[in-house]
Amino acid sequence: DWLRQYSAKKDDVYLRGFLGRMLFSNEDVFKPVNVLSGGEKVRCMLSRMMLPVRTWCCLTSPPTSGHGVHSGGEQGSGSLPRVVLLASHDHELLTSTCNRVIAFQPDGTIIDKYGTYDDYLAWMAERKQQG
Repeated sequence: DWLRQYSAKKDDVYLRGFLGRMLFSNEDVFKPVNVLSGGEKVRCMLSRMMLPVRTWCCLTSPPTSGHGVHSGGEQGSGSLPRVVLLASHDHELLTSTCNRVIAFQPDGTIIDKYGTYDDYLAWMAERKQQG
C-alpha cells in the first residue's frame, strides 16, 4: 500500500511484480513499513525512485558486503538507458567501468564529474595542489 500511492498503475499484479523484482517474495509484499529491516526499507525507497522511470538499473555495493540489489525492467531492451551505481575499493574495476564519478565529500558537498575514474583522481589532485 505504501508503494501504491506513488505508482500510476494501482493494480496488485503490477505492484507485486515490481516488488518481486526488488526481492520481496510471497507475503513479504504485505509487511507494514514499520516492521521492515533497514535493507528492506532501502529496497522500498529504490522502488519508489524507479517507479516513474522506465529504465533498467543495477545497484551494487562492494562484493564483500553481500547487499547488492539487481532489479529493473526489460533488461534485454536496447531502447532503455542503462545505469549502474557502483561503490567499490577496486581501482581497476572503477577505472575500467566508470564514465562518471559522483563523490560525496565529508563536508556534505557533492562532486559530479564526467570522465573516467582516473580523470577524476587527476582532477582532485590538481584541485588539491591549487589549494
